[in-house]
Amino acid sequence: MEEQRKGVYRGFEMSSTVHGDPAAGFHVIAQRVQLTAPGTSVHVPIDDIAAARFVDIDSALVASFACIQAAIDRHIQGLEAR
Repeated sequence: MEEQRKGVYRGFEMSSTVHGDPAAGFHVIAQRVQLTAPGTSVHVPIDDIAAARFVDIDSALVASFACIQAAIDRHIQGLEAR
């Protein structure tokens, strides 16, 4: 079973893909973030992927989005410090 979800945080589109099943558990296989403005490309490095085996899809996605949001916050803080 595989599921992808998207969300928006501080003007960035977040995407996370989770794979697995209830017997073996679920894990994050992809995380992506991009600026939502059309024609604008900004690379925001995601230092961490939610690397664990989760009991359900929702737990895996919550952990993944937490990692992505932390990366966005670090990116914005770096821009504000300039």
